Amino acid sequence: MSGALKFAFAAVVAAVVETGCLWVLTHSVVLHVAIAFAVAFAAGYLALFAAIGILGASRAKPPLGTQLRTYSLLGIAVLLLVEVIVYVCYDWLGLNLTTTNAAALLAVACWVALGWRVVSGE
Repeated sequence: MSGALKFAFAAVVAAVVETGCLWVLTHSVVLHVAIAFAVAFAAGYLALFAAIGILGASRAKPPLGTQLRTYSLLGIAVLLLVEVIVYVCYDWLGLNLTTTNAAALLAVACWVALGWRVVSGE
């Protein structure tokens, strides 16, 4: 299986984790949407990092510390992007949670795929 296919599978796993956490946090725990998105994003992002590590989606194998720093910086940037999307889509435009989550997932997928290509060298 190619690295891109492994990454796509890892991204689907992360999206499922993120969406599940978001649903629980907004429907059961009843957190504010911005906080719920941040927590759900962190859970999904950790799932992505773990799945990429387990699947070996990257040919380049920098030390774990370097990987964690790189993915952490990328994650902070993406989290800021997600919060802007939540503000614009949910608070400003009044879109529902599902549409806002879809917009955030699409933006995250593009941003992380680009970052992953830079990090992995593929």
